[in-house]
Amino acid sequence: MVTEARTPCQEDPEAWVGDDAKLRAQAAVECLTCPMLKVCAAAAFNETPEFGVWAGVDYTPAASKPGPKPVKSEPKNCAECNRTFQRTYHSSTQWESQRFCSNRCRGLQQARKDVAA
Repeated sequence: MVTEARTPCQEDPEAWVGDDAKLRAQAAVECLTCPMLKVCAAAAFNETPEFGVWAGVDYTPAASKPGPKPVKSEPKNCAECNRTFQRTYHSSTQWESQRFCSNRCRGLQQARKDVAA
């Protein structure tokens, strides 16, 4: 009786194509010991997969992978020196409060307010 050996991805396909990033990471490690690694790598090269783990590489789009939320970023003119700078913050309260290009300019603005008072 001849039995055909099954690859790890045939045993648990959900780990290779599922939504769980941790499972996909574990699956990618398991690929490294698979006897079909070279065949799988060639198939991935020829077919350019849109998602899932192929030959130890996770092709799942970055939007589906866990990670930090995108950061807001836009040019703004400093309230003190009028120099253009990129303000970048995660929360809306920090976003609204960033008006200066540096702590130096923030300090100068505060010093002007203190002298005027």
